[in-house]
Amino acid sequence: MRFHALFCLGLIACGGEKVLVSSDVRVDQADPGSDPDSESSRVCTSPNGDIFAVWSDARSGIPAVWLNESTDGGLTWLEQPILVNQGSGAATHPEIACTSDKVHVVWEDTRDGLLENKNIYLASGARGGAGNLRFGDEDVQLDGDEDGDHHSLRPQIAAFRDSVWVVWSDQRNGAYDIYAATSADAGDTFYEPRRLDSDEPGSAFSASPRIASSGPDLVFVAWEDSRNGLSDIYGAMSDNGGLSFDDDYRLDLGEAAGASDSFSPQVAADDDGTAYVVWHDTRDAPGRDVYINWTSNGGASWAAEAVRVDSDNPGFADSILPSVAVACGVGHLAWQDDRSGGYDLFYRRVIGGGFADEEVRINGGGAGAANSVDAKVVASGGCSTASDASVAIAWRDLRSDSEELGYNDLYYTGSTDNGLSFSALDLRLDALQAGTSYKVDLSIDLQGEDLRALWVDGRSGSADVYFHGLPIGEEAVLVPVAASELEEEEGAD
Repeated sequence: MRFHALFCLGLIACGGEKVLVSSDVRVDQADPGSDPDSESSRVCTSPNGDIFAVWSDARSGIPAVWLNESTDGGLTWLEQPILVNQGSGAATHPEIACTSDKVHVVWEDTRDGLLENKNIYLASGARGGAGNLRFGDEDVQLDGDEDGDHHSLRPQIAAFRDSVWVVWSDQRNGAYDIYAATSADAGDTFYEPRRLDSDEPGSAFSASPRIASSGPDLVFVAWEDSRNGLSDIYGAMSDNGGLSFDDDYRLDLGEAAGASDSFSPQVAADDDGTAYVVWHDTRDAPGRDVYINWTSNGGASWAAEAVRVDSDNPGFADSILPSVAVACGVGHLAWQDDRSGGYDLFYRRVIGGGFADEEVRINGGGAGAANSVDAKVVASGGCSTASDASVAIAWRDLRSDSEELGYNDLYYTGSTDNGLSFSALDLRLDALQAGTSYKVDLSIDLQGEDLRALWVDGRSGSADVYFHGLPIGEEAVLVPVAASELEEEEGAD
């Protein structure tokens, strides 16, 4: 694995002169006089390049889902965001998917019944004759719980052309089960939701579903499932666009079912039928390790045993919270690992069911010197050749939090040859002076070689939504916080 600088840009220009410009853009546009905290920021880019940002905030007195958009690569945004949800309940935890024609947003909503239980709602936006984005007059309830008698939580969404798929955890049967809803008409209507976990309804806890599609037909879902005792990773797939799903199957193989806990599944799929599911589990306790299972034939078969990804001594350290993306059949894995003390970030490629390279640490500085966490991996490519793809890995980093206030900064590294080589390590993704604010809810997307990042940021004293876009290999340039600005923030506190 080669790491080299693609461009000579960054906090210090090539000649050594500090450049003071910024492309951080605040996109939640709340009234400064009643600035609410924003949360759950998510970003996506449509195939035609439009960028959409969603989040939840309570500027109207109750949490609602808001959307802003940019049609020029993130340079300009709407002066006022669009209210997505139409009901009177609290709308939280939005997720988003984009196609060429529509943007689809799904969320948790308490509008139904007196118990304020959360149901799953969706709204789809399309451009009208004047080119303005417009959502329908009515949201679509997906879980069918008209009276709000039970909780439905943490929806996830995927879309391809006119197909839209949503999965969530549903309490209708007692303990949580996994349900999926499918639309074949771009989100206008949905088929009756179907349960994916095949044990007795409501008999075990099934949660944290994740979904990925590889074109209009193949859909993969993975989740945590405790039917055998401790939590295992299960999956289900559809080869007819979600009209039906095959029987579910256990993925964390290699030990007895329910023998140890497996958590935080992530799934990625490619249009050649390749799909990868990664997670961390406790089979090698006392520490946790990252494991992977995969299919190269559209889910017809999976590996007979899950394979460990991190290569230090089994269970020696905590290797947790993996992220995965796939392009041109190549899987890209990243995770946080405390084998050297504080958390570092590691990266590894997998091709055709085998590892292409040894793992490599991707955060700079001394090993274990600071906590680098919350890795996000995205990939994008046309795939005329196996190396015709771009990859980006972004994370939150506490190395500059000298006073241990919980302040963190955003870093990334990227590749334009599908992971064969990477740009220089530790490229700053946000443009704020290091160690002066907290940043959470990081979400990234990639179109070609252009990286788009969205996050919630406390730099102004409240939690606000910021965007930064740049080509892979370029770096955010630092804007120092003036002493007067710091004094104003302290006075506001």
